[in-house]
Amino acid sequence: IVSAGTLLLSKANMNSAIPAAGVTINSGATLQSGAADQIDDSAPMTLAGGTWLTGGYNEQLGTLKMTASSTINLGAFGVVKFAASSGVAWTGSAILSVTFWNGWANGGGSSQLFLGSSGSGLTLAQLGQIQFVNPLGISGNFAAKKLPSGEIVPVFSAPSFNIQPQSQVAVA
Repeated sequence: IVSAGTLLLSKANMNSAIPAAGVTINSGATLQSGAADQIDDSAPMTLAGGTWLTGGYNEQLGTLKMTASSTINLGAFGVVKFAASSGVAWTGSAILSVTFWNGWANGGGSSQLFLGSSGSGLTLAQLGQIQFVNPLGISGNFAAKKLPSGEIVPVFSAPSFNIQPQSQVAVA
């Protein structure tokens, strides 16, 4: 349990810094990855108001549970994969803010977030609790959608006109 301050994970040997029992990140606390594969592949993560700074490193984990509004900072690179979490109860009012996402709207790219390995890795209610904050440097918060691969990406809408453009005359 990370209750306050910042816990930096940066083990060099083959043992995970976070064992299969999992990790909880409480409000006001930060878990920071300093290398890839610091968390056991089956370890569940509970976001209880804290922040996970992935540092742009690859990580595979067990399920994701959210009990309070929290942040995952992808660091613009790396692939984070959670196990399917549709069977895990999330607190309904909690929002998961995904920052520094730098992927592609149709999947892939330099940073990726997966919840499960198929489109059934999250419930629709859980998906509605995820927002991408300033993805690709575009200002604003964007809803999330899940791809058949389990990857979660922001929803970008096509531009539209509120009023029709007026005719213009210009000299060539």
